[in-house]
Formats: sequence, C-alpha cells, structure tokens
Amino acid sequence: MRLLGQEFPKKIYERGYRYYADDRVEDSYVKNQTYHFWVRGSEKYQVQLNLDPKEEVSKMTCDCPYADIGKACKHMAA
Repeated sequence: MRLLGQEFPKKIYERGYRYYADDRVEDSYVKNQTYHFWVRGSEKYQVQLNLDPKEEVSKMTCDCPYADIGKACKHMAA
C-alpha cells in the first residue's frame, strides 16, 4: 500500500500523524480488501480504507462529524 500523505491537506496530515505517534490507533482488522481501524479522538471513531486489486486506496471513510461533511479528517490520516 502506498503512503497517503499527499491525499490530505498538510494540517490534517500533521494532526493525523500526531494521533498515530500518540498511539491513538486502536483495534484493527482486514476483511475483503477493507482495512478497519478505530481511532481515539474526543470519541472513538471507525475508519475504513478500501483497496483496489492493485492495493491502491479506492475509498476512505470515517464516522466522525468532520468526515460526514465530505472532508478528509485527521482520523483517516492517522
């Protein structure tokens, strides 16, 4: 899987990296080319990454309010 840094605005990527570095990514599993993660922020949010056959990210989702309005969020970046 390729790195996703360029998929996010710089500030969002930096916040996501801090979440990752602070060990806020909890519980994960893979099923049918979909990666499932839970990221602890003000609440615990579920992030999903779908991969295509070339293992490129084809879709990212998060159930946080920021992602609900169609934005890439720090939980996805983590």
